[in-house]
Amino acid sequence: MVGVGLSSLLTNVVRIILHLIKPDYITEALVFFGISTMFGAFCTVLSYKFIESSDTGCRPEIDNSQFTFKKIWLRIWEVYCKNGIMALSILVTFTIQYTFYPGVMLSSSLEPTFFTDFSWFVITLVTYHSFWDTVGRYLAGIFNILPKKVFLWACLSRIIFVVFYMLMHDGKDPSLWASNWFIIVNLTLFSFTCGYLSTLGMNYGSDETTLNQSLAGSIMGFHLTFGICLGSAIALICLS
Repeated sequence: MVGVGLSSLLTNVVRIILHLIKPDYITEALVFFGISTMFGAFCTVLSYKFIESSDTGCRPEIDNSQFTFKKIWLRIWEVYCKNGIMALSILVTFTIQYTFYPGVMLSSSLEPTFFTDFSWFVITLVTYHSFWDTVGRYLAGIFNILPKKVFLWACLSRIIFVVFYMLMHDGKDPSLWASNWFIIVNLTLFSFTCGYLSTLGMNYGSDETTLNQSLAGSIMGFHLTFGICLGSAIALICLS
């Protein structure tokens, strides 16, 4: 999970460099997506080479009878009974995250007063989020202070950020909720907790207790993606 954070951070560093060299959105987009395409192609070639080098030519016979529709769903259910709480925790974490990041955060009502250029506000906010998200992911691999039995409650506690961002977005008491220090502190905690909890959750949800770690990882990945989609849908409703 640290690799995800680092790739996001590197992407934003490239965006900053491009914006410094030529502050033109079309040029930035073309260069950025060109680099992304080349990187994706490079990873595809590496994956193919890895699979090719690990193929010894001795393929075991597969019993297709074990892949009936009923047996597949029974296997999924068996694993889901083991990691369902962790999957729900990841769903909650990313739903809350993408309800406000980046769409609602980038609304003008949340722009700190020390930014005079909105484009730099966007780049700085996204980069700052990526940095603390990566720090959270890294520290999750070193310090595990949340046991499984309280992990879901820890994820649910991030609902407090929903309250904070609603107050910030609605302009309630701007001297507090829209102040520079509160925006920065809130974004720091919001980003750090997402990285920390998502890394712990993915590890918990696909550990050896799930009986089938590869299938458990797929289940966790589905809930992560679904959380992003659900949060983004809520964000569109909030901004409409």
